[in-house]
Amino acid sequence: MKSLDLSQKEDAADWKILILSHIPLDFYYRSAQWTDYDVTKDVIGILNAYEAGESYTIKVNDSWKTIHNDTITKKTITYHYAGKNQAKIIGNIHGHLHNDCYGTLAYTDITGQRITTDIVRVSTPNTAFYGAKATAYPNNGDYVAKEIKKVANTAKDTSVTFYIIDLTDGVIYSYAYGAGNDRIISYEK
Repeated sequence: MKSLDLSQKEDAADWKILILSHIPLDFYYRSAQWTDYDVTKDVIGILNAYEAGESYTIKVNDSWKTIHNDTITKKTITYHYAGKNQAKIIGNIHGHLHNDCYGTLAYTDITGQRITTDIVRVSTPNTAFYGAKATAYPNNGDYVAKEIKKVANTAKDTSVTFYIIDLTDGVIYSYAYGAGNDRIISYEK
C-alpha cells in the first residue's frame, strides 16, 4: 500500500504508475487453503482507494499471514491516501492468459460484490508456441479479445510485444512481432 504513495516527490503529479505482473490484477484466484482471504479483492480495493484519495483496510487473518509469510500481530492494516495520490495509475500490463485482450480492471468477489475501476488492463501473449488461446479468460468484464494465430516452426510461433505509452494523449500502443495483434488502447489521463 505504501508503494503507491509518492507524496514525498516534489513532482508527484507528473509521475505515472504502470503495474507489470504475470497474473492480471483482477484474476480471481482462490485455493482451498485460502478460503477466507481474497487477494484480488484487496488489490483492487487498494487501487480504487488510491485513485479516490481514500483509505483502505486489509483484514489480517491466518491465511493472510501464511500467504505473505508474515508474523504481524495486527488484525487490520489501514493506509490513508488522502493527499498522497497525485500520481496517475496508467494500467496493468500482464501475461498469464496467452492471448491479446484489454479492458478495465473489474472483479466480482465470492459474495457477488462487483468491484470496478477505470484502470486499463492489457494482456501480452505468450512467447512460446504452447498455450495459444483465442479468447480471454476470465471474460466477465468489458474485455476485448482478439484471436492469436500461431503457426509452428515459423516466425508466427512466438510472440513479442512492444509497448509505447503516449503520456500526453493517454494512449498505449501495443505492437506485436510474430503472433499477436497491434493494438491502440486509450487510458484515463
